[in-house]
Amino acid sequence: MNRVVQFDRRGGAGGRPLLGEILVRRRALETGRLSEALARQPDSGRRLGALLVAQGWASGGAVAGALAEQWGAEFVDLETEPVDGGLIDPELAEIYLAHRILPWRRFAGDTVHVTDRPEQAAAALAALGEAPAAVAVAPSRQLDAALGRAL
Repeated sequence: MNRVVQFDRRGGAGGRPLLGEILVRRRALETGRLSEALARQPDSGRRLGALLVAQGWASGGAVAGALAEQWGAEFVDLETEPVDGGLIDPELAEIYLAHRILPWRRFAGDTVHVTDRPEQAAAALAALGEAPAAVAVAPSRQLDAALGRAL
């Protein structure tokens, strides 16, 4: 676990690949479904990945894997690699919930946090008083379960 998330919102040409493009390239989403989701997204008020999962057009794991690729982060399956409960500070519960982030593991003295929103990781880590560091991405459903167990 040595990747550091670079917090930069550029997408498309010259920037980060777009989530839908990654999913289509990985054959986790059909192009037609992506077009339909993008057309529905403004009215739905949902993030693209959440909309795709809710419609059953992409799995939560596929979306999380694509987010990890998009942000240069590691993908984590919390069912096989659960959160280390000893790293969780109950006094930070509101921050964990508000930013959808949990300390996951320690590597070489650094805490790696897991999230389903890597684009918000810098703000979350700043709220925790930590400098931007390694962030792992997990499927939303798994993160919800981990947050529920931890808090």
